[in-house]
Amino acid sequence: LSTSSFDSYDMSERADDILIVNHNEADYMEIVDELLFDLHQYDLILYNAGVDPYPTISFDNLAKRDRIVFDRIREARVPCAFVLAGGYTSSYRTIELLSKAHMNTILAADEQMALSEEVLLSQD
Repeated sequence: LSTSSFDSYDMSERADDILIVNHNEADYMEIVDELLFDLHQYDLILYNAGVDPYPTISFDNLAKRDRIVFDRIREARVPCAFVLAGGYTSSYRTIELLSKAHMNTILAADEQMALSEEVLLSQD
């Protein structure tokens, strides 16, 4: 799911890239939710946790997106690697805000890892 045509690629048999530009937050969150439905079909999930949708997508909804993504990945029981993406500062995107946004991604991943560990430990 891309919010910028800069990183948009043609869809192929092996990769899908859905481009949404100038959508509102409700549309964005709905599309994120829909895209995460069939994660169990994958062997590995690579999550590019970008913050570039801000300010079109609020800081709170980016944090919510990350929590939803990692929750769905945990539920699907699929290995995941993620990277932090975005990071240009501007008049509306300060280094403090970017740092906080990236930290929210890390905390969301950590929270789901802790839940996964609890499940694994309870199975022993």
